[in-house]
Amino acid sequence: MSPDALIPSLGVLKVVSEGYPIQFGIAFEDIIDLLVGWYVEPTTSDNAMRALELAFLSYIPFWLRHLSAALQLLGHLLHDAEVATEQINGSLPEPGEAKCFAILRCAFAILHSLFLCLTDVAVADAERSHMSNVRSLTVQAFHLVTKASRRFGGGRLRDIAVEAGVTFGTLMNGDPAFQEAAFGAVLVEVEKEDITKMEVHAILEGAEKACATW
Repeated sequence: MSPDALIPSLGVLKVVSEGYPIQFGIAFEDIIDLLVGWYVEPTTSDNAMRALELAFLSYIPFWLRHLSAALQLLGHLLHDAEVATEQINGSLPEPGEAKCFAILRCAFAILHSLFLCLTDVAVADAERSHMSNVRSLTVQAFHLVTKASRRFGGGRLRDIAVEAGVTFGTLMNGDPAFQEAAFGAVLVEVEKEDITKMEVHAILEGAEKACATW
């Protein structure tokens, strides 16, 4: 779908989600699969990605009802990102980097939505129990960011590091106990020299960006 058609389509979905929540909820998993498919296309523009991210955030009530499917989707995205980093042709890095960038950015956009969903005070303990799985996927995503940064030599992956920081910062706001663990993971990577100082600064920048919105 062209960017010109994508953004109006998101507007239609917003109207449907608000006016017909039951019907939208029934089709939610299929809708998300479709939106993720559009998101991870390497040719999708930054403006279209941002529009999709805002759409994900507007679907928080629906994420809450489909947590298991959301976590499974995240697992698939992170697997695809890892495959993308391994299949890169050293002489032609750009296609692989663009694909990996899109997949990881999409994963962090969904993680961000899930954090906001699971840290809501009204969320029942049964749903909140999924947070440990979300944390695990976040750490996995963070490791993939550092791996991809080394593989591709930086570039657009710095933006992903910022997104990682936003995700960590958002989680810290709702769950302060995770702060030490989250940045502990960053420090471990630094000690192993698996992450550069530039990437650390990018992550901290993202965390500050999240804090500024609290």
